[in-house]
Amino acid sequence: MQNESHPPVSAVDKSTQDQTDRLRQSLSKVSRWTARGISLVVLAIWGFFIVAHLISGLSGEGEEASRSLRTDDYVGFTAMGAWLVGLMVGWRWEFLGGTIVIVAFVVSAVVNPNVLLFPFLLIPTAGLLFLVSCWIRRMDLEVSS
Repeated sequence: MQNESHPPVSAVDKSTQDQTDRLRQSLSKVSRWTARGISLVVLAIWGFFIVAHLISGLSGEGEEASRSLRTDDYVGFTAMGAWLVGLMVGWRWEFLGGTIVIVAFVVSAVVNPNVLLFPFLLIPTAGLLFLVSCWIRRMDLEVSS
C-alpha cells in the first residue's frame, strides 16, 4: 500500500469555497450583462418606434387611430412605460428595476395576453436576470460576512 499524501481538509474546503465564489461572481456578471444587453436592444427598438411616431405626428403625416382608446389600452401603455423605465432603472438598481419590469409585464399580460409571445418574452427575461444577479451578489455578501 502506498502512502498517498492528501491535502488537509481545511485546504480542500478553502479551494472548493474559492471555486464556488468565482462561479457565483461569474454567474452574477453574466446575468447582469445579459440583462443589460437585452434591455439595451429592447430600449433601442422601442426608442426608435417612439421617436418615429413623434416625428410623424409633428410633421402631420401620422394616421388616425382605427378606434378610440379604451381603458385597457391606457393600462397597457402605462405598463409598457413602466417596464421600459424598469429596464433603464435595472442598469443601476438591479432589484428595483427587475421588480418593476416583472410587475409591469404581468400587468401587460393580464391586459393583453399577446405579450406572452416570443419577442416580448425577452422583457421579463431581462427583469429576471436583473433579479438573479442581485440575488447572487447578496448571497456573496452574506457568505463573506
